[in-house]
Amino acid sequence: MQISKHKQVLLIAWLLTLTVWLPPVWYYFFRTDYFLDGFRRLQKFSYSAPFLLIIFFCAVLLSLPKRQTRKNIIGVGCSFLTIGFLLQTYAMFHRTGGLIIMGAGIGLLSTLARGEGEPLSSTTAQISKTKPANQRDGFFFAWVAVAILGTPMLWYRVVGTDFFLTGMRSLQNPAFAGPFFLIMLCWAVLLSFPKRQTENTNNGAASSLLTMSIFLFWYAEFIQTASFSLYICTMLWMSRTSQQKADNTQVNNAG
Repeated sequence: MQISKHKQVLLIAWLLTLTVWLPPVWYYFFRTDYFLDGFRRLQKFSYSAPFLLIIFFCAVLLSLPKRQTRKNIIGVGCSFLTIGFLLQTYAMFHRTGGLIIMGAGIGLLSTLARGEGEPLSSTTAQISKTKPANQRDGFFFAWVAVAILGTPMLWYRVVGTDFFLTGMRSLQNPAFAGPFFLIMLCWAVLLSFPKRQTENTNNGAASSLLTMSIFLFWYAEFIQTASFSLYICTMLWMSRTSQQKADNTQVNNAG
């Protein structure tokens, strides 16, 4: 029997949640290393807490029937892709199932391939799918985020001295800032195409940036730079919210 798309979303979200939460729970109760070597870095909760909590929150969000919408699934899928990429990139999390988490993100996004995740018969769903954003806020703030993440690296490479803003000097190291820069560069390039400047794309970019901002806020070596990314993330969310209000206004006028 074929599983419905809504059940597929729940299955992917909660299976991933159980997978990533098992290492810290195992270590807490048994006080021994987790039996899967590739997931042992997640057993130290002080390091893995932000990723574990984000994944758990996403699973709870998608468990609420009214919240299992197209834009939320896109946001969660993009967050999973971002988490998986970061886990796969940084040495302190190397081999912590990053590919599995990225696979879960791709799986969630694939449930929308044929338009499931929100009833396409609804006017709001049709508008959000076909209507491009009225404003270029997502495009603008995505490139601002790229500039913020890339300027310290460029400064250090060209000038050869520490970046003039102390709180952003951790970003001048490509080993630290490179993954963030690449993620936001991809979003910025995508949002540079007018046809891609939609509410769903803005929501995906904002969710991805929110995940990176939590990463910056949690770890000591990045904490002073978190406020910049959080600000940009807030602007992207405002862009998405403004577009949603515009869509709702059009629906009410059409009715």
